[in-house]
Amino acid sequence: MVKYQVEISDEAKGALKKIYDWLKEEESLSVAQKVRGGILDAISKLATMPQRHRILEEISDDQMVFRRVLKWSYQIIYFIDEQVIKVQVVEIIHSKRNPEQLKDQFKK
Repeated sequence: MVKYQVEISDEAKGALKKIYDWLKEEESLSVAQKVRGGILDAISKLATMPQRHRILEEISDDQMVFRRVLKWSYQIIYFIDEQVIKVQVVEIIHSKRNPEQLKDQFKK
């Protein structure tokens, strides 16, 4: 089985920090730690079979196919670079947020 390198963009790291900080403030330290750990665990699992998750048609095009994995109330958005066997996590958003709002953010 092929193992992919998994990288997290600065934007996704920032989003995870905001989620953690908000949960720590609004819920508790233990909830914030549990959610952060769960999201990081879901990201690490993208190293094997990242293609198994849903394609985000709303923001994908012929040049770039974005996928998402759900973890609780959060969408982990990523793309796969098959040429270098790498998964790039580009954003982490709440599941109530429409990924289409991020379309311009991901286009280079």
